[in-house]
Amino acid sequence: MPQTGEGLRTRLRRQGAVAGLPASEAPAPSFAAVDAYIRAQIKDARIPGLALGIVRDGRPVHLRGFGRADDSGRAFTPQTPFFIGSCSKSFTALAVMQLAEAGKVDLDAPVRRYIPWFRVADPEASALITVRHLLNQTSGLTEGAGRAATLAAGMQPLEPAVRALATAGLARAPGAAFEYSNLNYTTLGLVVEMAAGEPFEAYLKTHIFEPLGMRHTYTAIEDARRDGLASGYRYWFGFPVAFDAPGHGGTVPAGGIISTAEDMSRYLAMYQGGGCYDGQVVLSSAGIAEMLRPGPPQKRGAFAGAGYGMGWFTGPWGGVDASYHPGDEPGAHAGMALVPDGNWGVVVLFNVGTHGGALPGLLAVEQSVTGMVAGGTVRDTGIGAFYAGFDAAVAVALAAQGWSLARLAQRRGVVAQGRRRSLPLLWEFGVPAAVAVGPTAVFKVNWKGLFLYGPDMSCALAGIGGLSALTGILRVIEAIKAGHPARGRPPACQMPVTTPRR
Repeated sequence: MPQTGEGLRTRLRRQGAVAGLPASEAPAPSFAAVDAYIRAQIKDARIPGLALGIVRDGRPVHLRGFGRADDSGRAFTPQTPFFIGSCSKSFTALAVMQLAEAGKVDLDAPVRRYIPWFRVADPEASALITVRHLLNQTSGLTEGAGRAATLAAGMQPLEPAVRALATAGLARAPGAAFEYSNLNYTTLGLVVEMAAGEPFEAYLKTHIFEPLGMRHTYTAIEDARRDGLASGYRYWFGFPVAFDAPGHGGTVPAGGIISTAEDMSRYLAMYQGGGCYDGQVVLSSAGIAEMLRPGPPQKRGAFAGAGYGMGWFTGPWGGVDASYHPGDEPGAHAGMALVPDGNWGVVVLFNVGTHGGALPGLLAVEQSVTGMVAGGTVRDTGIGAFYAGFDAAVAVALAAQGWSLARLAQRRGVVAQGRRRSLPLLWEFGVPAAVAVGPTAVFKVNWKGLFLYGPDMSCALAGIGGLSALTGILRVIEAIKAGHPARGRPPACQMPVTTPRR
């Protein structure tokens, strides 16, 4: 991991570089091969549109667009604005670091120094959470609460979104361990506002976007639409369907920035320049190094082996060591990476989003492009194969549940007894119970979020669970009727009552 801006530029030679040559003078990879790889993945995964930026030694060296921006057939280009999701967190961290270098923020001061009314559900912990805890995602706020708050916040302003934390519980003591939560960076956005004395969005424009020449980068969806914002798409059983993605209000600092591959290439080039791009200094090289310095590595999950710095993961990525961050929105995916070994930068924007099962396929594209330029690994998305299996599994499950329901209807009151009756009921009510709680526990989001990010998976699960519950209800009704004979007819096991003769 680089410890200075200069180290980020020249610390390591690129894998496969010619012996004796500096990394920046080693032979460049074939960008034609990169483009061919992307075209193949777009075809297999039915990705509507994608924009790519590759940066080296502080300057963009390859910008390309592929596919369509919307159903009109408009081309998706490196200048097409689109959501970058959680890649926005690094901008928020950069703003905080700028204010720290200006003497307006102390990273180790309690958040309450800048937001006096700040609080979480635990009064004692509220006073202990520092700005650094928020930056490093070690405040104790949870991933699930962060996702729920993002969905609930909608277009409300930043301050109400932070005030809502008053009921948020902590999973652990501040500073004890890492847990990724959008709430950390939502709060940091308000820290920027309070310390800078201006709205968060205005601060980013004046101190980051304009100095870097990011002329097509926005914090308001209305501005991006006027500049040709691409349409979002969501997969429905493997086929992308256009989706009018919602904008952000108070959650812009955590995931609401809209940018282009060209603008993001300038942004990555600034990191490679140790905080400077095209003569504009936005942060010191020491500040850049601090942002990219990782915390303890994670032991499990999609980012196993990586530590979190300030708006950046650092660890294995595409078979090389890199600082990186993915971003997901309903109908969008983005990824960016900085590789010190060879001084490469990669940004990929997709105008399609997907749920957990296929998400690794989109991650594979940005990882593989990083691997292709920096001497790492390359793999296919596998999204085509995933959806072939997913669609088949859903069809079989629905058919099986429908057959069970039809079979029950045809039995017309013939009911199995005892143990044979209870076992189907355990299954038929167990399935909807598992459907109700399982996905929300796995993906750490409520059903509103499940339908927003993965509509096909959510509808399939709801259909399977609903048919199973209906079958169970009908089986219970049938059992009740079998146990209560019609009036006027004596039960089969009861002897008729007769009047004795006199």
